[in-house]
Amino acid sequence: MKMQRLHLLAMEEERQSLMDALLQFGRLEIRQTEDLAADPDWAVLLHPEPAELVRWREASRQMEAALSALGSRGLKKTGLFAPRPRISQSQFLDEAALRQQQALAAEILGHTARKEQLTSQLQRIQAQRLSLEPWAELDAVQREYEREQYQMVVAQNTEYESALTEIETALGVNNA
Repeated sequence: MKMQRLHLLAMEEERQSLMDALLQFGRLEIRQTEDLAADPDWAVLLHPEPAELVRWREASRQMEAALSALGSRGLKKTGLFAPRPRISQSQFLDEAALRQQQALAAEILGHTARKEQLTSQLQRIQAQRLSLEPWAELDAVQREYEREQYQMVVAQNTEYESALTEIETALGVNNA
């Protein structure tokens, strides 16, 4: 029978019942978690990252996304960014500058999200316009019918006004 490796992760209060169940299978090699701490895959589970590191990684992802958004709109030959001047370590690690850059990155991402929202809205409107295009001919017929009706009403009103003027003239009624 070939030996197989099995990693188990369990709650401390269930440890003894789990060990008893495993011992019923026969040959076992049981190691404590200290041996697994050297394995990088298990180290992440055994020692989770501090919240500060998680926040820094998220800030880094946000900056990378903002730079990517700017880079995709840069010039093809020269790029969007001019070469940066050399800066000192204190300038590079300045907390106020970092906060300002993070705010700019958030603003860039906000504008990028708004652009995507407007692009999506434009696509929906274009799709709606295309779906209504077959009905455009009927709209033209409707407008022509309405224009003819309006011209008939205007013509009838003109006839009635001239007939009314003739009657008033014949009766000697003065409209002044």
